[in-house]
Amino acid sequence: MLQFMRATHEHRLSGTGLGGLYAAISGSSITTPTTGALADNNVPFAENFAIDLVLSIGPIAALLAMGLAARWLYAVRPRIRSSQPEDFSVFAAIVSLLVHDLFDYALWLGASGYLFVVLAGIQSGLRAYIPPQRGEIRVEAAALRAARNRTRVAALVACAASAATGIVIARLTNTLEREYWQQAAKGATFDEPALRRAMRRHPTDPVFPMAGAFLALRTRNPRALRYINRVIELAPAWSQTHILLAQILASRGQRSQALLEARLAVNISNRYHSTAARLLLALRATDEELDRFIPPGPLGTAFLRVFGTEANGTPLAAAIDERLLARAPSDIAPWTRVAARARAANDRPAETRAWEQIIRAHPSDATGCLGLAEMHLAAQASTQTADATEQALRRCPLSAHADPRYLRRTAVLRARRNDTIGMRRAIDQLLESYGADADRRIEAFALRGQLELELHNESAALQSYELADSMSAPRHPYLPNVIRVAHGMGDIGRVRNACMTLREEAELSTDVRSLCNDIATGAVTAPSTSTP
Repeated sequence: MLQFMRATHEHRLSGTGLGGLYAAISGSSITTPTTGALADNNVPFAENFAIDLVLSIGPIAALLAMGLAARWLYAVRPRIRSSQPEDFSVFAAIVSLLVHDLFDYALWLGASGYLFVVLAGIQSGLRAYIPPQRGEIRVEAAALRAARNRTRVAALVACAASAATGIVIARLTNTLEREYWQQAAKGATFDEPALRRAMRRHPTDPVFPMAGAFLALRTRNPRALRYINRVIELAPAWSQTHILLAQILASRGQRSQALLEARLAVNISNRYHSTAARLLLALRATDEELDRFIPPGPLGTAFLRVFGTEANGTPLAAAIDERLLARAPSDIAPWTRVAARARAANDRPAETRAWEQIIRAHPSDATGCLGLAEMHLAAQASTQTADATEQALRRCPLSAHADPRYLRRTAVLRARRNDTIGMRRAIDQLLESYGADADRRIEAFALRGQLELELHNESAALQSYELADSMSAPRHPYLPNVIRVAHGMGDIGRVRNACMTLREEAELSTDVRSLCNDIATGAVTAPSTSTP
């Protein structure tokens, strides 16, 4: 209750109006008592009848309404001596409905509302009728007055039920139209007259002008700002409003205003951090603008994490990762990107420092040790690099020994040490870890073919390449490898069959095309010792 009151501080006494609660809490970070969903995620009402009533019509009017309801309940309560069993049962049903709606708001549904109206009418009728005592047929004046009062209460309940039914119908219509225009906003056609009629029917719902702003921006309609201004009037704390306005301003070349609106959206919630990051990249923000843009505290750290992913490979990537590491020095993702940039620049000391930092910060995570092992394997093959690779793999936790990345590096390391049995064992474990993943198994067989060839096991390499190619048909990405290995072994029949399969392919490497042409013309060359 206090969360909702803080979210609607501008309407604490008067209320937001019937149907206006959604617009009042849109964009705030409060949670509803039952669902736990954010108000920014299209939660249209508080799922509690008392809270919804207080926020919609204000606490004073809500207390008066609840007082009248309590007085009516007291008036129609069943009498212990004169009441019949149905009197107690109907009253109990009414009380159970009200108690239920204090914790789970269901009175807005038509079926529940209609049931309440019927029960209230029955109870009022039961209390208005007073049977004569011991054969007497006269009715006292006090009883007549009581009957009239109860009839008035029943009429008041009927009026309130009619009003509630109108609200229910309006909400149902609003929901259907909202869903329609949310889907229409993803299209390319703009039925503006229909949208304006929907806005007149639901003047306090910001979803309809938001759909208009989306459509106007998509169709390059100059009225986009008019719609977005209406959304700002209805839901000024809605993050989607500001990010859409930033896109509109950016499309008009108003760069500084676009950055300001995107910054407001980022500071409200983390829902549109990715969109804001892409907008910053499109506008080519400078370092100074970036420092002003990043929100303070945890929200800024969350934005930098998203921004670092979006900006990877761009000129801003290094500056973003530097700012992210200043706030969260133990994050794995920025250190991984730092290591990748160091490898691209052939800066082995910087790459080593990045992997070592990950190992120190996350000793139970295999990312650092596997990255360090991959760095050594990428270097020129030697006993020294093989020893460094093995030391890096030994630093991995035991939980990583079943990781496919660990098994791939282990297989390559065993091949570097001329350990055929160890390499094949690692490949078998790799295939077992992939299970039924066909694409991964194809890659594992291709890796085995490459490593068998490095160990001069041409027959085993040819078998692995043929198996990988048969599993990837009809694409045949590994037939060129089969042609090279078979030609090196002098198996002209295999080379001819593979070339006949590939003769329709236009994209062939020069050496493979040359081998196939030699076979086709009968100019068979001597066995080659080239490796794929």
